[in-house]
Amino acid sequence: MEIRLARHGRHVAIVTIDNQPRLNAMTRQMLGELGRLWDELERDECRCIVLTGAGERAFTVGADVSADLSAGPEIARMVNHALLKNDPYSKPRLHRIAAELRSR
Repeated sequence: MEIRLARHGRHVAIVTIDNQPRLNAMTRQMLGELGRLWDELERDECRCIVLTGAGERAFTVGADVSADLSAGPEIARMVNHALLKNDPYSKPRLHRIAAELRSR
């Protein structure tokens, strides 16, 4: 299970959520990595980000609920940042879901 970054030319970043056995459910570690990646890409020269899930079965089912679900304030902030719930973000993101692109 991992978050992968690939490039399609100089200005397009492709972020892949890969935890196929669990329908790309994101662990706390993966959510933390996704948040760090958003920070990195915000400073990067890329102009567009494509977010996709590995495999054909699911984009992502969300958080991996098989783990500890307790969430103190620090964990809640980390999850909110990973999902860009409260953070302004300057670059367009496209979500690739089963070969379709949806802009956000």
